[in-house]
Amino acid sequence: SLTPGKEAQAKATAEGIVEAYNLMGYAAVGVTRYDLAGGLSFLQQMAKRSQFTWLSANLVRRSDRKPLFQTHLDRRVGDLDVCIIGLTGGGKAPSETLVLPWREVLPQLVAEQTANSDFVILLAELTTEQITEVADQLPRINLIIQAGSKAGNLPPRLTRKTLVCRTDKQGKYLGHLEVDWAGRPDWGQSREQLLLEKRRELDRLNWRQRHLSLDSGLQQVREEIAALEAGTSRISSFHNNFIAMETSLPEEESVGAVVRKIHREIREIGKRSAHRQGGAGPQDSPYVGWRRCASCHPEQTKRWRQTEHAGAYRTLVAKEQQYNLNCLPCHLTGVQQETTEALSLPDDLQAVGCEVCHGPGREHAGAPERRPAVLKPSPQVCRQCHTPAQDDSFNYERDLRKASHPE
Repeated sequence: SLTPGKEAQAKATAEGIVEAYNLMGYAAVGVTRYDLAGGLSFLQQMAKRSQFTWLSANLVRRSDRKPLFQTHLDRRVGDLDVCIIGLTGGGKAPSETLVLPWREVLPQLVAEQTANSDFVILLAELTTEQITEVADQLPRINLIIQAGSKAGNLPPRLTRKTLVCRTDKQGKYLGHLEVDWAGRPDWGQSREQLLLEKRRELDRLNWRQRHLSLDSGLQQVREEIAALEAGTSRISSFHNNFIAMETSLPEEESVGAVVRKIHREIREIGKRSAHRQGGAGPQDSPYVGWRRCASCHPEQTKRWRQTEHAGAYRTLVAKEQQYNLNCLPCHLTGVQQETTEALSLPDDLQAVGCEVCHGPGREHAGAPERRPAVLKPSPQVCRQCHTPAQDDSFNYERDLRKASHPE
């Protein structure tokens, strides 16, 4: 869901993302719960502007349980017929919609596509446990590209006969996966290893035939062994690498222009909102600002002004992001949510000030003995902003020393 005031900026960003995906030549995108944050009608408008296909096999209209987006996409890739299926994760969704459990829709859809497809890809917003269940029950799915709330790259791993992979969120990495598909799910195995397994399978089948008088497919296994021994049988294999989207990489000009346009639109939306509020912060705020702290704690404030926390808001100004509600909560004092309140704070709160670590200061300033300040921030306080997505090298004890000051 979107916090008050953030909707306009979020929708401007979404429009820019669709424009960039069009330029990048996307084939398909799976619908997730996050895509529904602006409402179903907004997402449907975005789908009309998209030159790629939005996919969800289980996001349906509540009234008639019919899919709201295309369930799958068939594409010819090289000499293969590829089927791409989208699956939306459960959870909160617009009231006019339902997210059906994957068991209700996926088995039948995969079964229907098996006859016509050489290779099946699932774009899935599911947990790792759910992904394992899908791979167990539907081995005909050859590749699952996972999305979800967990951060981090997931190198391709084999779950039963299905390859599962994921890239870090927020577009920080590209995952480049090359597949050489031989029509059999013996992923990534060497010919020697597969030959050994087939010979063991032949031994088991010979035993079954001798002792149980069962025709267990001996001829097929013998043919497979002969093909492997002759070197005429191809093995399905893959090669994967992750490409970090470092700022040092050269910019693709057309997509860069879209990003700059998004930034301009967000600035204008933020400026208009700040102007409507008249620059007046909340009257009943428990926060007093760093100058009030300095009146009793001059030495500590002097040290704080030498830290990066003191210049946190200035870094946004330098990048012209001081109106971006996504950024502001971690660069200001007294705002924990992405609301328009962050656009109208007084100068003394335009930094990661004393009260972020030591707690709101109004009551402490009025009665220091009875209302003592927090002496040392907890790791949870720091990790509200120093998340893996924003600061993957954060170390609480080490970084606390960088921000410390005399007691």
